[in-house]
Amino acid sequence: MAMVTYESLQEQYTKLEVFDLLEIYTNKEAYTELAQSVALEELKKRKVPKQDIDGYKPVLIEQNDPEVLKNYLIDLKLWQKIVFYFVWIPRIRSYFTYNFAPEGFILKSNQCNFYSVIGFVFCMLSGIISSQYHYPFVTMWGAGFLLAYAFDILYNKQRQIDGMQKKVDEGKVLKV
Repeated sequence: MAMVTYESLQEQYTKLEVFDLLEIYTNKEAYTELAQSVALEELKKRKVPKQDIDGYKPVLIEQNDPEVLKNYLIDLKLWQKIVFYFVWIPRIRSYFTYNFAPEGFILKSNQCNFYSVIGFVFCMLSGIISSQYHYPFVTMWGAGFLLAYAFDILYNKQRQIDGMQKKVDEGKVLKV
């Protein structure tokens, strides 16, 4: 087993997202002081504001904290699924998702992404098909929501819950 060095951590941490670096820096129990100091250096190199670093609250799911664990399985409401399906533009969508990740609503965050991606795909397909075959665009895009909703209810939601439960059982961190 290779020994972890300052240089190897530096090289590895340059490839990580800011979110991951913040998780490493704030998780005192899971990471060594060396790992945390290298993460802090990388955050400073990327000019992440000090108040963002100091004010960051980790999105760690503790296996023994039932108050936190109950949040990660909460489902989106039907109206939210409709909004995310039809409003897939990231800037606009962010107004509806601002509190999912920090509050530990992992399933909600995953479903938000699912409905946004599927909404975008069906929007494009509906546009192409309606221009070629003169079918009503809005009707096709709406029918796409019904298909996405059925897929989510019958398969996707349970698959995500099972995957998250497996990670919690193994003691792994759940991230958005």
